[in-house]
Amino acid sequence: SIEICKIAKDTKASLIILGSHGRTGMLRRLLGSVAEATVRHAPCSVFIVREQAAAT
Repeated sequence: SIEICKIAKDTKASLIILGSHGRTGMLRRLLGSVAEATVRHAPCSVFIVREQAAAT
């Protein structure tokens, strides 16, 4: 997330678009969330695209 934010700042980006796996629970606590950290530190707006749920 630090590098994403640095590039956004250096290029004067107005929007960052990120994909998210939507992990929850213990896995998210262990690995953290790049999307969440990027939203917190980004110098611009962030649009998060979540993967589509499987059809049932």
